[in-house]
Amino acid sequence: MDLFAYSEGSSKNIIQAVSKVVGVNLRVKEVRYEDQVKEIPQTALSLVTSYQFKFPVLVTEHGPIFGTFAIARYVANLGAPNFYSGLSIVNKAVADKWIDFTQTEVLIPVNALLWQSCGFIPKDADVANLAKSDLHKVLGLLNDYLLDKTYLVSRHLSLADVVLSLSLFDLFTKLLPASFRKPFPNVLRWFNTCLHQPAVVAIIPSYKLSASDAEAEDESWKYGGRQIVS
Repeated sequence: MDLFAYSEGSSKNIIQAVSKVVGVNLRVKEVRYEDQVKEIPQTALSLVTSYQFKFPVLVTEHGPIFGTFAIARYVANLGAPNFYSGLSIVNKAVADKWIDFTQTEVLIPVNALLWQSCGFIPKDADVANLAKSDLHKVLGLLNDYLLDKTYLVSRHLSLADVVLSLSLFDLFTKLLPASFRKPFPNVLRWFNTCLHQPAVVAIIPSYKLSASDAEAEDESWKYGGRQIVS
C-alpha cells in the first residue's frame, strides 16, 4: 500500500508506527505542500482533489482512504490483536474515546501553538493564551487518568497510545517548556514509555524534550496561558 503524507507533522509518524506494530509494509511517499498532487495516482486523485489536496492518503486495493485517524484505524485492524483489532468491545470503545479526545480536545490547542510558532498562521497572543489554558486542562485530565496506569487501554500499548503520544510529540520536543510540563509527571512517564516502544523507536530513533527557552520569551507559559491577577 502507498501512503502519501507530508514530511512534517504527526500524521506520517502515527501511521508508520501503527504499521510497524501490526507488521504491515507501507510504501511512504512524502509530499510537500507546494507539490500538491503531481505524483498522486489517478485512483486517489478524485478523493484528494475533493478534500482540497489534504494529506495523508492511503491507496489500498479497495480504494483510497483519507485522514490520519481513519488510516490508522484501517491499518491497526490488519493485525496485532491486543493493539486494536482484537480488543474487547469495552476496551475498543476506550481506545476510540482517547482517539476522539486527541482529535477534538488535544490537536486544536496543539496546532494553534505549533502553527503560530512555525509561521503557518499569524501570531495572536489571545489565541495562544487560550490554547495554553486549554492544553493545561487537557494535560491535567490525562495526568489524573494515568495516575495508576501504564497505558491508556488495559496493560498493553494500544492504538490510542500511539495516536495521542505522537500527536503531542512535536509540542513536547519543539515548544513546550519544562515549567509547563512539570505539573504532569504521569503524562511524561507515559509519553516516554510510548516513545521507547520498538515500533515507535523504528520511526523516531531518538528525541529530546524541548528546553525552557520559550519560558524566558513568554512568561505566560508558566501559568498555562492564564493571566495572573495580583
